[in-house]
Formats: sequence, structure tokens, C-alpha cells
Amino acid sequence: MEYLESIRAYWDTRASGYSQKSIDELSSESAEVWENRLKKLIPEKKVLNCIDIGCGPGFIGILLAKMGHKVTLCDYSEKMLTQ
Repeated sequence: MEYLESIRAYWDTRASGYSQKSIDELSSESAEVWENRLKKLIPEKKVLNCIDIGCGPGFIGILLAKMGHKVTLCDYSEKMLTQ
């Protein structure tokens, strides 16, 4: 259990910077590139129930939600989720 706590502590310290990177990416061409990749994998006119395990601040989950899918995000670091 001590090992898991050290992992959580590490990602808690990275949450703010990692989140800012995701925010920056969401307003860049990178978001469009990723959205196009996701669209190629998802059947047209289908709404998916998605789960993103280890989501960090939720970059992929946010893209999927913007595309109209239902998304559940999970991460071991609570600070990543609050970002």
C-alpha cells in the first residue's frame, strides 16, 4: 500500500502542470488531430458510454464528451481529477 501512496503523491504533485498542458492542447491543433483519430475508431451516429481509467486531467475524456459521448473518468490521483 505504501507503494500506491507514493504513486498517488507523485501524480498529485504533477497535477497542476499536467492539467495546464491539457488545457493548452485542447485549444490547439492537437485537439483536432486527436478528435479526428477518435472519429475514425467510433462508429458514426453512435453514442458511446466511455470510461477513461488513468485519465489524469481528462484530455481524451473531454474530447469524447464534446463529441457527444457519455464519459466517466477515473484516476488514482484525486488532484488530477479536481484539475
